Amino acid sequence: MSNKEIFEVSPMELIKYLLKKIWIVALVTLIFASLGFLKFEKTNKREYESTATLLIVPNQNIRDNNYDYQIVNESVVIINGNTFAKSIHAKDKSLTTKEVMKSLDVTKEDNAKVIHIQVLMPSQEKSKKVLKYAIEEYTDLMTKRYHAENIDVLNLKYKKTNKPTNNKKTFIKYTGLGFVIGILIVIILFIIGKMRK
Repeated sequence: MSNKEIFEVSPMELIKYLLKKIWIVALVTLIFASLGFLKFEKTNKREYESTATLLIVPNQNIRDNNYDYQIVNESVVIINGNTFAKSIHAKDKSLTTKEVMKSLDVTKEDNAKVIHIQVLMPSQEKSKKVLKYAIEEYTDLMTKRYHAENIDVLNLKYKKTNKPTNNKKTFIKYTGLGFVIGILIVIILFIIGKMRK
């Protein structure tokens, strides 16, 4: 049999062979999908989220809504700032200023004397600590410097979250690669089988 005859293959013949050996494609795809899943899980960051909703109770002697809303706007800047993070670090030296700043996120509600604080950290203990110190520091600051009556904690929540650093693309990429390699293996086996005849 000449080389020309060996490689003259009808597409139908190849498709039939692929269907016959589809288990090889499925097996290789499954192996690669498992590898992708393991890598996806390994690169998944487990983080702990602590959140609190704080209500600024204004001083009864100051009846100026504009002043109250100004406090809310300034609160976001203050809590996200370096000085605030340093104050938390001063309370607990195991918490660095950098990690406190990175972990804290603050949002405000429009036309309301309410702010939301979120802390995301790889340790549940640290996440709770930072939120506790942030509430303490913020309450102290608001009552002493901004003359608020009090800071009410409306909502306090703790939960574990998963933050994928590689996201689902890793899993999909490995699965697709496994499928392609599986098909290539079957084609190579088909060519080898043809050559042996």
